[in-house]
Amino acid sequence: MPSNVPNARRHLTDVFVNTWSTLATFRSARWVLTDQIIVSGCNFLSNILLARILGIEEFGRYVLAWTIVLFVQGLQFSTVSSAMLSIGPKHDAEEARSYFGAIFVHQSIFGVVSAALTLVGCYIAANFFPEARLDTIALPLTGAVLCTQTQDFFRRYFFSVARPKTSLAIDVIRYVGQNVAILGLISWFPANSVAALWLLTAAAALGLLAALPSIPRFKYSLGMIVTVGLRGWHFSKWLIASTLLFTIFNTVFSFAAGILLGTSAVGAMRAAFTLVGIANVVIEASVNVISAGASRKFMSKGRHELVAYLKKVTAFGVVALASLMAAIVIAPKYWLRLIFGPEFGAYWILVLWYAGYEILVFLALIMGTWYRTLEQTRSIFYANLASAVLSLAVSYPLIVHFGVAGAAAGLVMTQGTQILYLLMRARLTVAR
Repeated sequence: MPSNVPNARRHLTDVFVNTWSTLATFRSARWVLTDQIIVSGCNFLSNILLARILGIEEFGRYVLAWTIVLFVQGLQFSTVSSAMLSIGPKHDAEEARSYFGAIFVHQSIFGVVSAALTLVGCYIAANFFPEARLDTIALPLTGAVLCTQTQDFFRRYFFSVARPKTSLAIDVIRYVGQNVAILGLISWFPANSVAALWLLTAAAALGLLAALPSIPRFKYSLGMIVTVGLRGWHFSKWLIASTLLFTIFNTVFSFAAGILLGTSAVGAMRAAFTLVGIANVVIEASVNVISAGASRKFMSKGRHELVAYLKKVTAFGVVALASLMAAIVIAPKYWLRLIFGPEFGAYWILVLWYAGYEILVFLALIMGTWYRTLEQTRSIFYANLASAVLSLAVSYPLIVHFGVAGAAAGLVMTQGTQILYLLMRARLTVAR
């Protein structure tokens, strides 16, 4: 028995060290969590204010317009920011100056091109769909596309270089500012989706301007820009395709509901999704913390330590998500009526479906982190391809037979399909 004492002590020491390391990781993320609480909380409040000020139909029109902003921002994240978060932390201080300089150039090009395409696309589409009045939102939508993605790029840059306090500062300016601006709709602006887009664009621009003084002096060279671009393309090409497919299965239900059921249905879906949006505190904070943390674990200790790290954050994340959404899931009708108004109460069932969807989104984030860390993003593309095909196949019958509940159920179904595929591929990768 005495001979086992040293082994027991070593075991207890290892448990203590691992536990302390995990807790330290989450303590070091307190600024990221604080930032995400502010971002998610302000977005939550923004949607409440807009839904009440604009009314369910005009709010639905705003939601459809903002979907385009989120789509472009998703492409930007896949093209530029995702690679930056996963690859940037792998460089030492001197290499980082050149790497981030190249990334900054890539973001500038993407921002200008995407804004120009949005502007031209709105005017072209207005000729084919005059009833949508896309020409009236062309300019504010273009401004929103450019300013929101650029501000988001800088907040993620500061996360990737371990300066979360700076990210917090510029996010406070943008997201608190946007709620102050929305309140101005009541007194100084017409209560419509066009004015809402202009005000959110202005708030994002203020956050962007606030970030500029904190940006260090980068090193620029054509060779590095090309080298980083080629590595980024190898990393991102499947993510870009995945984003396009994700947009299909994530928005096809909203647009199909708008076509088949009207914009009021879209407004109701957005309200229900906003109600469980408190979960984004965990999900979005995880995006900013887990990618960089996983890369560091993998570079220092290999795949097995990476797996252990992802298991830990999965456990913490699922518990946090369940705790945050518990009160809302218990009484969804009450909260919808209280926060958004009586006309939204009839759509309470959507809250339950979206709560399940948020859990699945977090699990997909964890699975995707595995592939992004290994720079093997093709599997993410195939998972999104399966989900997109399924969403196109089931969206019409689900909405026709079950209405908005069918649209929400379809999201859960397609997201679950993605996770199953990623999990099976990951098991094969670990087995090797």
